[in-house]
Amino acid sequence: MKYRILGFDPASTRNLGWSVVILNKKPSVTAKIQDCECGTIVAPAFDSDERWRGLWPLFEGTEALIKATKPHIVIIEKTSNFKGGFITGQVSQCIGAILVCCGKYELCVESVFPTSVKKVVAGHGRADKNQVSESVEKWLKPFGKSVKSSSEHAIDATANIVYWLIKKQVLGD
Repeated sequence: MKYRILGFDPASTRNLGWSVVILNKKPSVTAKIQDCECGTIVAPAFDSDERWRGLWPLFEGTEALIKATKPHIVIIEKTSNFKGGFITGQVSQCIGAILVCCGKYELCVESVFPTSVKKVVAGHGRADKNQVSESVEKWLKPFGKSVKSSSEHAIDATANIVYWLIKKQVLGD
């Protein structure tokens, strides 16, 4: 039985990175990655006082991914204490749209913190986008998968899944 993991990097009310990783079986030390695909849902731009309008396209995109991939679990990057509450507000709203969709389909959801993901995947909690991207490539290389041409949000969504797989001992040294 294939095991499907859907990951998200909620960047704002306009950009939502996503990734789907398919394992050959339930997560275990003998499970292997069979496929990896990622991308970014981009909502239309709205005036700053109407950013909430971008949430519906993000919800619809999330729902389309859920219907297409039928994930067993959803991994969402969780905001921490970013400077400037405005960004945190947008990201939190994006997370809300994802969670509502996951609730509609009664999916299991786990959250991961960006610094934890960076520390485990790239070696330190302050890794930059390039370091995360290079590290994700190294983790996926043994399976013949790549995310090089993807957006930074899609790569972050994939890093969230890689982190989860490391913690579940599917990936390791």
